[in-house]
Amino acid sequence: MTSPGLTLTRQTPAAPATTLVLDEDTTPTQVARTITTTPGLQDALVATVHDAAAGETALAFRDTLLDAGITHHQEFLADAVVSAVREYPRAELKQGAVQSLLRTLHGLASGRHDAEDALAVPRLLALNDEPAPTVTVRLEDEFLSNVRRSQRDPICRYLAELAQGVDVRIVASGRVQLKLYHEHRDDLPVSRSDIAPLAQPPTTEDVETAATSLDPDGRPVQILRQLAEEPAETLSYHELYASYEVSESRVRQCISTLSECGLVATHQAGDQTHVDLLNAGTRVLEALDADVGQQATLEETVTGGVSETGNSVSDSRVTPPAREGRPRGRRLADHHETTYLQRWEHAAAAATAPDGGVGLLDYPVEPRDDRGGRGWSYDHDRDRLVVSAEYDNPLQYWVCTALALADHRTWTQALTPDVLEDTDPGGIILRQARCVGGVTAEAEDDSGVLVERLQEWASDLAELTRRLSHGEYDDENRFRGEILRSALGLAGSIVHLLDVAGITVTREVRLPRFRQFDDSDRGDLARTLSIGAAIQSRYGHFAAYRQLLESREDKQRAALHPDVDAEGPYGSLIGGFTLVGPGVESFQEDLEDALQRPGEVVEDAPEFQVPVTVQSGSTRSGVATAAQHVLAGKDLSLTRTAVSVLDALTGTPYDAAKALHQLAGESKAPGRRVNTADLRYALSQLDADRILPSGAPTVSKAIHALLATDEPLDQAALAEAADVSTRSLRTHRDILAALPWTTVDGTTYELSLSPDSDDGVSAVFDVALEVATEDVVDAETELGAAFVWPPGIERLRREWWWADAVLAWSGGVDEPGEQVAFGPRLEQAPLAAAPKQRGGEV
Repeated sequence: MTSPGLTLTRQTPAAPATTLVLDEDTTPTQVARTITTTPGLQDALVATVHDAAAGETALAFRDTLLDAGITHHQEFLADAVVSAVREYPRAELKQGAVQSLLRTLHGLASGRHDAEDALAVPRLLALNDEPAPTVTVRLEDEFLSNVRRSQRDPICRYLAELAQGVDVRIVASGRVQLKLYHEHRDDLPVSRSDIAPLAQPPTTEDVETAATSLDPDGRPVQILRQLAEEPAETLSYHELYASYEVSESRVRQCISTLSECGLVATHQAGDQTHVDLLNAGTRVLEALDADVGQQATLEETVTGGVSETGNSVSDSRVTPPAREGRPRGRRLADHHETTYLQRWEHAAAAATAPDGGVGLLDYPVEPRDDRGGRGWSYDHDRDRLVVSAEYDNPLQYWVCTALALADHRTWTQALTPDVLEDTDPGGIILRQARCVGGVTAEAEDDSGVLVERLQEWASDLAELTRRLSHGEYDDENRFRGEILRSALGLAGSIVHLLDVAGITVTREVRLPRFRQFDDSDRGDLARTLSIGAAIQSRYGHFAAYRQLLESREDKQRAALHPDVDAEGPYGSLIGGFTLVGPGVESFQEDLEDALQRPGEVVEDAPEFQVPVTVQSGSTRSGVATAAQHVLAGKDLSLTRTAVSVLDALTGTPYDAAKALHQLAGESKAPGRRVNTADLRYALSQLDADRILPSGAPTVSKAIHALLATDEPLDQAALAEAADVSTRSLRTHRDILAALPWTTVDGTTYELSLSPDSDDGVSAVFDVALEVATEDVVDAETELGAAFVWPPGIERLRREWWWADAVLAWSGGVDEPGEQVAFGPRLEQAPLAAAPKQRGGEV
């Protein structure tokens, strides 16, 4: 016999009093009946109540029983226990009292009474202060997978009560133990430390082991190389099946091998499963290539081609008249393709765009190999489509965006025939209110015809760009204008169609060269986005551009007109835009001005406006939304602590999503909360300059190095790991010591990812006190000048770059975006809803 308690184990204990099997057929009554009728436990129960009564009066022992919860049947059971422990003149009388007690307990466990009554036996056994009997509970996965929660809960509660007086050993595999812990840890006295540790993210040693164990010419490595060749480093199972002349089961086996090594991760997108290359997979390829001494290519390792890739368009459709200093025809493939966005890219772009607005984010997006390429991704669970294009000039951007929206995937995964059939508002609404192109009389009755018309429009647009590249036009400027109008019309038509179907759309505008833009470039960008946003806005079912800005009289006459509600004279931008690139946040004022004036408001326009929110910079809610999206695809759950860590140490939804993308999917304990070890590994996979990106490089590198270890590092070891000098570390010692996530003890540095919930302002003040120097009172210094009236807020933000991170660490508060609007001036707009106006018609 052993001590009472509940233990998770993988080994069956020797000689238990009884064994319970929890499977899909187990009921609470079966469990209670087995415990109550087991001879060894009956003997233990009788011995326990006698030992507990020893030296007690009958009345005192009865009170002990009531205090222990033996109150069943108006305290009749307590009386039966007292009778069983009394002294009797003859042995048969004593035996009769004990048997009467056991029969009463059998009845309580028969299932004809409340679940509370069945707990009598565990509570009587809990009176024991001697070594306890052992009960083995063999836990099968079917119990957790197939038995309803309402039936599992009373069984778990019963076992928890039983463990107060019995040594309960739950025998299960590590995976099932983890599943039990995460689903019933509030019901059972079980500790996470009882379970074998979760698989840790791959270490350098793991990568080296994988590199040596995988055949460089084998199928798994071929798949790694194929993923690495993809712009988004992701492919669907279908695409991988089509790439190899082997069975689908063999391809799945190879993917499983790579996943077990932590080199790839899988995620579900609708009815398709996709495989994503992780950083560890890239490192394995680098190790293999270094060993071989040459860089293998996809053509050398893959026997077949990847399947359908969408529209192909010749390169020169994106080439504007070259300006001095602007590259001509660079980074342009012979044919441009629409490829899947990585899951983390989709999550980040969607999280950055405010609903009905534009998000501006400073993030160093890399120029694509083909600046005419397009990105596409659809989240079936959230009904959100993201299309992405790099901006070089208005014509190029809108052609790319229109062709991405018209990609074949849109019609097979998002706007499927069933979706279009279920959400059809009628041909008149689509043609004369929404102003969707291609809605002919035939298309009104058949959504398939409408899709064909839109696809033909996309093909015609691609042909126009081919003609532009070959000089097949009379007037270049007029021809370019024709192409741009066609692209804006196609994009607007599909966006309105998506909106009718209830699908949210985000357009990512990638601006890797934004810092090189001159005033003319910025003006072009602002104007074209304002026009596109106006076309893709609505008031109810009415296209806002056609109602407010359309100057062609024939188009005005053909359109239906809305009855404007004076209490709600505001429309909305459909979905949102995300502008991302270095320095993009400085574009806010230019963009706001343009969004208010996409064109001249027509005479007698309906009296409504369309407000547009402009959110500049990262937000906590954006980080949380992006993180939640990525983790959901890995069967992991987000926590408030994780949001604080990611928001403080990274700075953007893109960084947070990219970091978490590196975590492997959770198969052993689906739904478990992301933990500190996960966050350390994920953040350590980012480049060092993306950790505290506003801070000094030495601080970023030091924090990055500390993320890679869970041990304290002395100054010399940290300097080596961070690739900085010890002198630079000493220079930044005070700020590292003051930051709430680092501890500096002498020359030893340690990182702890345990945010508190203190007031953020107080936390910033505490850090400021620790790092304050005489510079604060010296007006000649950058910091001191910030405190001279009028205060230099931007100077202060530069000097105290850590303030936003410390606020985020303590919970943070999002700053609301600016709201502007276009449309006629409203004389009696509801004050609470009125957006910002800057005079004149907006």
